[in-house]
Amino acid sequence: MDNHIRSGGDVEDLVEVICNKMFFSDFVVRNPKYIKSSGSEKEAADLLVPFKDYLLVFQVKTKIDLTPPNEKVDLDFQRISDTAEKAIKQLKTIRRALDNDWLGVIQTVRGFEIPFNTSDYEHVIGIVIIDIIGEEKFPRKERTEFLRDYISKYGMPIHVMMRDDFELLATEIDTLPDFVKFLSTREEMIRRGLLKPPISLIDFLAFYKTRPDLIEKSLNEGICLHLGDAMWEEYQEKFSSDIQQRNQLNRPSYIIDEIIDFLYSSSGYNAFDHVAEELGSPKLDDVMGYLTSAREIASLDRLQRRVLGKRFLDCMRKAESKDFSYSLMVDQKLSHAYLVLSMGGDRENRQYRLHHLCCMAYCLRDLNQIIGIATEPLSVTHRSFDVYGLNGAEFENKDELIEQAKKYFGKPYQPIETEYQGNMDDT
Repeated sequence: MDNHIRSGGDVEDLVEVICNKMFFSDFVVRNPKYIKSSGSEKEAADLLVPFKDYLLVFQVKTKIDLTPPNEKVDLDFQRISDTAEKAIKQLKTIRRALDNDWLGVIQTVRGFEIPFNTSDYEHVIGIVIIDIIGEEKFPRKERTEFLRDYISKYGMPIHVMMRDDFELLATEIDTLPDFVKFLSTREEMIRRGLLKPPISLIDFLAFYKTRPDLIEKSLNEGICLHLGDAMWEEYQEKFSSDIQQRNQLNRPSYIIDEIIDFLYSSSGYNAFDHVAEELGSPKLDDVMGYLTSAREIASLDRLQRRVLGKRFLDCMRKAESKDFSYSLMVDQKLSHAYLVLSMGGDRENRQYRLHHLCCMAYCLRDLNQIIGIATEPLSVTHRSFDVYGLNGAEFENKDELIEQAKKYFGKPYQPIETEYQGNMDDT
């Protein structure tokens, strides 16, 4: 971190930048406020990230401490602890605002105003980020760590982490569903006493990445795990080639990120009204708008985005030499599907094709939800995206669509993909 950062506001800015990169500015709310009964305005939190039935609540605190870690005395550590405790206590404000449903409407960093209903969020997760200004010049292993970096208070799990640890975490876990899953897994293992001795956030991250099989076994069978320290350093050194390969494999996934970002810029736009007039619309008004579709796509974790991105790129390549190329991916458990289409020529014709393919696949596979995404072939200079989604829809001409679909769809694409291609079991 640069030495010019010297205020809480500066560090909040930095945390916001990280959150925007991980979660998109459409999910991040900075300094949400509510009106007290006295008529005065009060800040509920530093950052909020609403996501489906989860609400992430961030409190950020800074403390200047230029004393080398090996020269710190008990009073120095107590002052750092007091800083964290103050941030934790501030989470009581958001709890009060949630319990009284005071927020009403919140505005994302991008500028969208969205209604905020407390009852929508079954799970509230507190995240306290502490930045000790001055320690960045010392080696990581010599910096201050919190021995008690998880507590349950104000009706929520609270994770306490250093700012630099949060930055490292963002390099490994950079989607909302992955982030929520990581914190929830850590919370459950700590709450059930399955981690002995206490393990730092970053060391647990290394273990979480390399031994998901042991974590699953521990949770399923209640097995207590005794873990060592310096696991993060070992992960970075021992598996550096695996990490590089993983990052390379993930590159196709970022086209899905690009699509999510594009869809939010098209909020309120519906390109398919004219298409529905000619091809027929569902009997129930359950066509998903761009904003709803974007939130559903954002529910895909990084591995799922990689799989979908690879398939999409493959369709774009094939569309270079044929009229169009498409692929259907189905989640049988949820009865959800994604359809990707690449097609050159007139964009309106592409929208017709996407609409038709989605409706056919929806009926043929008896789905609850489908989201179709279309774009130009790979070589185009300026790219656009079209998205069409259905959820809980019914069609009067379902039988006709099923018969048509049999000419277009065989067995849906259901790949098996792992984050790392190498064997990570020898950690």
